[in-house]
Amino acid sequence: MPDNVTDLPLVMFAANAGIYASRHVTSNHDQKFWLLSNFFRGLKIGENCCIGHGAMITDGVQLGENSIVGPNVVVRGTHRSGSKIINTN
Repeated sequence: MPDNVTDLPLVMFAANAGIYASRHVTSNHDQKFWLLSNFFRGLKIGENCCIGHGAMITDGVQLGENSIVGPNVVVRGTHRSGSKIINTN
């Protein structure tokens, strides 16, 4: 485990759920990849969260403890503890 990762929370991830914690800047294909200004803001997932099948957690997310993310949801932004993030389509 990397030195900068400590006190990992208990989080349940269903199949095909993903964390996308970096911004990918598209550019000219001739430009070197290290010049693309890729950076990330990081994310925080609280204790006892459940991430549904196919959900995507994007860069910068703050997910409070005891939150539930439904299946196939793209999560962005800040969500307080006990949030239920679902797709209503």
